[in-house]
Amino acid sequence: EGKDNGYWIKSGVILTAGAKGSPKVLMDSGICGGCNKVELKGVGRNLQDHPVVGVVMEMRDEGGEEDVRVIGGLMEEYKRTRGRENVKQGTLGTSGFEVGAFLRSPYAEGYEDEEGGRPDLQITVFPRVTEPSFRDVEMTRPSVQGVFRMLVTVALLDSEGRFRVTRNGSIVVDGGGEYLTDVDVKRIRWGIEEVRRIFDNEPLKGRVIREVEPDLVGGDLEVWIRGNVKGNNHWAGSLRMGNYDDDDEDIVVDPDLIVRGTKNLMVADASVMPFVTNGNVHSTVVVIGMKAAKIVKEGEGGR
Repeated sequence: EGKDNGYWIKSGVILTAGAKGSPKVLMDSGICGGCNKVELKGVGRNLQDHPVVGVVMEMRDEGGEEDVRVIGGLMEEYKRTRGRENVKQGTLGTSGFEVGAFLRSPYAEGYEDEEGGRPDLQITVFPRVTEPSFRDVEMTRPSVQGVFRMLVTVALLDSEGRFRVTRNGSIVVDGGGEYLTDVDVKRIRWGIEEVRRIFDNEPLKGRVIREVEPDLVGGDLEVWIRGNVKGNNHWAGSLRMGNYDDDDEDIVVDPDLIVRGTKNLMVADASVMPFVTNGNVHSTVVVIGMKAAKIVKEGEGGR
């Protein structure tokens, strides 16, 4: 359209359809396991996410939080009147205001090493139930003056399970069965119990009316986790990156983001991550895009 606002590749394609979309594009282009153009068994495999559940607490509104009350009420009303699907953009098209923390469960790798072990759970606190994936429970909230509901999400950062993208674009558990392993469930259960411990201490304890959900313990809680776990839209890993000389057949792109078996096809999205990041993926996706731009600029690109 005559615009001169970036770099262009003289001969090549940069694919950025995301960890769910990019494998489907390659498959439709004849690049996958059993495909007729380029045989790459790893296309669509290794798809990962941060499975998440929500703990909802009903709380007494004792005042002194005018900003939270006003903003939270505004967002709740806006989403209620506009509908969930119509609030994905704009100032109020987010989950709102939140605070988070990273926890290390007893099942985490290196748990005994106080300095070396990495977190395996992420909790995010929403002063109101403004996260779209959990709005259903908020819709059942009783209209009682002086009562509000608080949401705490518990996300697993390194699930042992894997998904894959199929030839028709659907997402299935790789190998069949359930996505969460027994250890995954135990780690999420520990995270829920830790959230309960936090709420059982002041200044929150005196304001808790009840736990809305899951409000279960033991084996019943583990069954609830399997039945209520949600995706986090942190999809990554389905076109896994590897070293130039690595003979792993599941590797799809090299460190220069070039698809194996091609010379001018690059992928620049979360699908190239070998593992989903230990937290939100957005900043890493931005870095991948910057890396692709640098390769183009320093290689065959022109202004």
